[in-house]
Amino acid sequence: MSKYARKVDTNQADVISWYEGLGYSIINTSAVGNGFPDLIAVHEYVDGQYDIIFIEVKRSKYAKYTQAQKEFNEKYPGLAVRVETVEDVMRSVQDA
Repeated sequence: MSKYARKVDTNQADVISWYEGLGYSIINTSAVGNGFPDLIAVHEYVDGQYDIIFIEVKRSKYAKYTQAQKEFNEKYPGLAVRVETVEDVMRSVQDA
């Protein structure tokens, strides 16, 4: 496991809370490493359909991606959303 897989952004608990407040279940994948997104948010609808959002948590707009995160985003462009604020959460849910 890379050393970055152990780091958790200081606002991650807030991000989780914001998604849960909107009815999403959270899978914490921050320990996976290798550039994989920090969280997966899943919302199940009564008809059995799902919204799934891959989330890269960053503490501020100044926070940089690790090299592994850059490579992941280059390989899978648009798969993960960058979330720093509650506004980012709301935008990601609307786009899901």
